[in-house]
Amino acid sequence: IVAQAPRCQPLPPKAWWELGALYRAPPKAFGGDLKGVAGHLEHLAGLQVGGLVLGPVYPPKPKDPQN
Repeated sequence: IVAQAPRCQPLPPKAWWELGALYRAPPKAFGGDLKGVAGHLEHLAGLQVGGLVLGPVYPPKPKDPQN
């Protein structure tokens, strides 16, 4: 028995967020501000992190029924 299958189409190029792991952490984990985050970027690069997701950057609003 001889079976032939059509060739697969080439895969599309990957977007930047698909090339490495994303690390999600609130700024509080790095000292509470963006300067603290900047001080830890070298360490994160050593972990081969592809991107850093920060949030929330602004303090939460008080609980208000209209928000």
